[in-house]
Amino acid sequence: MIAIVLFMGYKWITDGSLTVGTIGMFIILIWRCFDPIWRTSEQLSTIQKAIAGSKRIFALLTTESTLPDPEKPVEWNGLKKSIKFENVWFSYTDDKNWALKDATFEIPVGKRMALAGVTGGGKSTVISLLLRLYDPQKGRIMVDGIDIRDIRKDDLRKKFALVLQDIILSGAAKVVELNEIFRQAQESSIIVNAHKINHGILPSLKPAAKELDDFYFIEQEDPEEVLRIILELAKERIPRRFGFHPVNDIQVLSPMHRGTVGAGNLNVELQKALNPAEDVLTRGGRSYRINDKVMQVRNNYDKEVFNGDIGRIMWLDPEKQEVRITFEDREVLYDYPDLDEVVLAYAISVHKSQGSEYPAVIVPVLTQHYVLLQRNLIYTAVTRGRNLVVMVGSRKALAIGVKNDKTQKRYTYLRFRI
Repeated sequence: MIAIVLFMGYKWITDGSLTVGTIGMFIILIWRCFDPIWRTSEQLSTIQKAIAGSKRIFALLTTESTLPDPEKPVEWNGLKKSIKFENVWFSYTDDKNWALKDATFEIPVGKRMALAGVTGGGKSTVISLLLRLYDPQKGRIMVDGIDIRDIRKDDLRKKFALVLQDIILSGAAKVVELNEIFRQAQESSIIVNAHKINHGILPSLKPAAKELDDFYFIEQEDPEEVLRIILELAKERIPRRFGFHPVNDIQVLSPMHRGTVGAGNLNVELQKALNPAEDVLTRGGRSYRINDKVMQVRNNYDKEVFNGDIGRIMWLDPEKQEVRITFEDREVLYDYPDLDEVVLAYAISVHKSQGSEYPAVIVPVLTQHYVLLQRNLIYTAVTRGRNLVVMVGSRKALAIGVKNDKTQKRYTYLRFRI
């Protein structure tokens, strides 16, 4: 349509019927007429995703448990001796991708045991099995010599609690909250604004009076413009002004995977902007290039790379169908099928960034992220930045996120028993 207007406009301008300004104004007005339609279609898409998500949620809520209570339950009045895992094997799927392999350990009463490991290493799985949210495919779990499958699920779960959280909430223990910002930290806008967010206060959106601040907010409501600004920040503005490397030092964090400024689309656009290499390997709808920043998304014990590890592609061999990826100082060889475990990591979700820290982060915040606009998520994103945080989006979306502290609650009985 624009092409037709320009073609006819040129003809009318040359014969003196119209001026250049008139044609330009006509194009702008046409663009503004269609803008509400485009915005409505975006909102409709969000509503459709919400409806689809609600259907899955209600389907889950109406699904009956496949773990029956025993016909003749054993009475259990609480832990007296020990918790014991005996050769426990468990997989969440049917393909035997084991989350736990032959786990065997015993925790006597009065002893403490710390479960430590990488993301996806099985820590949460151990707790889920202990509460009998799932049953292991092999082995058994014993409490005081009783198989937990012989105890009613409600009786079992009432005896466990989230100890640290419940002791704090009970009011029975003395709790010290660290909320004072000391003089050295007061010079950092990141720390000051993180404390404000944690207390439900909108952060200061104006840079400090000093020449270079470490926290910036760029206001923009149009998702396409937010995308353009992020690309410009990562490629040119931040490296030029602060000296950070566009790939090694700058990490884009998005609340969601989908959408114009979701992690998926951001990775595609950032790859084009930051690594426009000619050698491209396509696998499963994803394109990989030499020097790409990538993330391992599944634990691979054979290669000793784990969920959340970030590396760089150093070599591609189409003939041998091999790829070499460097994680820190270690090079790992991947066959083409193994690339299903690897995704681009120019942009990652805020959830994936937990426990990590980056020299500089860029965070889009828009109302299209409404489902995930929560205070703890905004706080996590801001505190990932060591030296620089740049947020791009709308004040309304940021305010929604900061005010929303309704995170998922966990219900246990301990605090009522203390």
